[in-house]
Amino acid sequence: MGAAPGENTGARAGPQGATNTFPPVSPPQQAAIDPASLVGMTGANISSLFGAPVFVRRDPPGEFWRYRGTTCVLELFFYIRGGTPTVDHIETRASDGAKLDRADCVATLRKTPARS
Repeated sequence: MGAAPGENTGARAGPQGATNTFPPVSPPQQAAIDPASLVGMTGANISSLFGAPVFVRRDPPGEFWRYRGTTCVLELFFYIRGGTPTVDHIETRASDGAKLDRADCVATLRKTPARS
């Protein structure tokens, strides 16, 4: 069965009727985040990376945020430094007790970038 008129099949006619096939275009990849780089970030920075936390606890002068995925949990502890609450400490753990790679957990929980 042939393609409908105007349908993009990924093939293009080249010189003398030859057909060139181009691979499909992949969505943009997110740059990896080193979990240690989260330390010092503000709540706005964290929200832009991960969205809204599933749990927040405020115990002045600190604040605790939790993000939970199917495979892991990320917990961030904010304290006021220089007048602004910033991440002071992070914890990650596997949801099922399995061995955990912190960077994989951060990558899994990071929200998908907006498409333009």
